[in-house]
Amino acid sequence: MRTYSRIYRGVFKDEAEMPPNIRRHIRYPRDLFDIQMRIYAKYHQTDPKVFYQEEDLWTYADEFHQDKAGSQVIRGRVIILPIGRSIFYIQPVYLKSSSRPQIPELQRIIISEGQLAVMETSLDEAYKKLYKRVRSELKQSDEHYPPLSPEVVGR
Repeated sequence: MRTYSRIYRGVFKDEAEMPPNIRRHIRYPRDLFDIQMRIYAKYHQTDPKVFYQEEDLWTYADEFHQDKAGSQVIRGRVIILPIGRSIFYIQPVYLKSSSRPQIPELQRIIISEGQLAVMETSLDEAYKKLYKRVRSELKQSDEHYPPLSPEVVGR
């Protein structure tokens, strides 16, 4: 959206301008979230050596419940959290023991802002990591595609 907003100035409006009765119906598609997590499971790595040797591949539940070594992985409901001009999608991942007591224990937090997703052991760590990645992506985007000067836009 940021790229399109820079190309087509004035076409895209701020979310705050959207009527509240429409805004509350905005949902992040579960299929898109699953696709992003499948990709991120491999491409979250930053060290090329680790990446090419596939040393740090992540696995996650394809279903809401999946048995793993006598335990059950449970993906919680996606929480939509608007902060400032951004919308974050947060999903807790729990591990439920097959033995007593069968109380789900929070293991990971998945957080996405729509373009990037991260998975960490706490919301604070996940938010910090996502913030760092978003800043890095914006910096790279600005370096590759600097904003057009007013002289070029007016032509």
